[in-house]
Amino acid sequence: MLEVREAVGIAKEYVRDLFSDEPIRQLGLEEIDFVEDGTHSHWKITIGFVRHWRADNLADVLASGSASRTYKVVAVHTDGSVRSVKNRDPASV
Repeated sequence: MLEVREAVGIAKEYVRDLFSDEPIRQLGLEEIDFVEDGTHSHWKITIGFVRHWRADNLADVLASGSASRTYKVVAVHTDGSVRSVKNRDPASV
């Protein structure tokens, strides 16, 4: 079975590669959940990062105290394959 640190590394690398044409910054782990549904087990890993167009809006950065983050939930199967990448509402993180 895939260990949690391996799954996190896969998720981070997948997000880096997927968004390689966009300058993203401050990529980091936000949340981990292991899901067992009887036939397919996988890790749900939330990765957060700052997209350049959000960080460049100085008024937003000053008002919030920091650049707003984008959150993606990456489903990593226990065999190491990425099954999905979905948006995560920042209010629920």
